[in-house]
Amino acid sequence: LADAARYGEYDEARAYLDQGALADAYDGLLYAAANGHEEIVNLLLEYGADVNKTNEQGSTALHWACLNGHPGIVQLLLDKGATPKICNEAGRTALDEAMHNARDECVKILMEAEGEEDVE
Repeated sequence: LADAARYGEYDEARAYLDQGALADAYDGLLYAAANGHEEIVNLLLEYGADVNKTNEQGSTALHWACLNGHPGIVQLLLDKGATPKICNEAGRTALDEAMHNARDECVKILMEAEGEEDVE
């Protein structure tokens, strides 16, 4: 399932899930978010993946979507209940990752979600 999520193999991911694979197994949600596979992110969430699950470094799918600049996934994760204030082991929130990596669209989405003013 993790490889299907990482490489954007929707049909393969769905087949694994239909056969009983756990949606939270092997960081599939984080891989899909990091690599911009929005359909798979949505699929995994529909099958019960924890939107706020962290990897060993404390990063969530939202951190990875911001780090790699996937605003559609950022919005999807927020709509599904992602918590933007979670800090990873580096002490960074998803907003910190977006700002540090000049992911302006992601910054805007997060700022709007948090009800803050635009940052220039």
